[in-house]
Amino acid sequence: MLEKLNTPGMESISVGSPEAVEILTRVKAAAAGPVVAAEVGVGIGASTVQFVRILGPSDELHLFDRTEPVTELISDLEELPEAEGITFVNHSNEPKLYGSYAWELAVWLRELRSAKQSTKVFDFVYLDGAHQFLHDAAAVSVLKQMIKPGGYIVFDDMTWTFNGSPTLNPRIRPETGLNYTEDQLRLPHVALVVDVLMRTDRSFDEIRIDDSPRSIRAVFRRKVKAAVTPKSKSNSKSAPLWRRAASRARRALRSG
Repeated sequence: MLEKLNTPGMESISVGSPEAVEILTRVKAAAAGPVVAAEVGVGIGASTVQFVRILGPSDELHLFDRTEPVTELISDLEELPEAEGITFVNHSNEPKLYGSYAWELAVWLRELRSAKQSTKVFDFVYLDGAHQFLHDAAAVSVLKQMIKPGGYIVFDDMTWTFNGSPTLNPRIRPETGLNYTEDQLRLPHVALVVDVLMRTDRSFDEIRIDDSPRSIRAVFRRKVKAAVTPKSKSNSKSAPLWRRAASRARRALRSG
């Protein structure tokens, strides 16, 4: 898989996500223990290789995509010297019409709950998947439940559309026009997922990574709940004098 990097025709997908690399670097630097990261949609491994260089022994990298690319990529990654000690977890799905990483995630989440294990799995997730609402909305609804407090999710290709795709637009691939509505061809699916599922979720903060109104990536961090300080029992001796006097007056009235 990695041999495809920077070969003719693969230039546009041979560059990893600098924002995802920056966020994972932050996560690793702040981690007190092993980091659990995930990449949903592996492409040809451009970002994955950079993630491996950041991670270290005892860390985990979970990979979601179709069976062939995930299997090939893991085989290549395990040959890298910097991959020593990293655990690669294969969550591939069959290349069926409705096979999807969203399904794999949902089944895993249910298994965790059934086993009464923590569902907060990931410190970092990079989503660069199908760019289709039906897959990514389902995946995000599950992923949100699996990100640890303080953990991040990075969305790629916020501006990508079918009409703008050099390979999937209806002019090049007529079946695309038959399978999607005009709105689905025209509007960015990932941005719609982010708008309706992430920007409305108060358990996440959006992290701005640049000032562009049309940034191609979005980053969210799960809030860390503040520790609740137990309320101390009130001490009548520490109450203000006027309050103690009023209390004595009420007791006198009741006794009289």
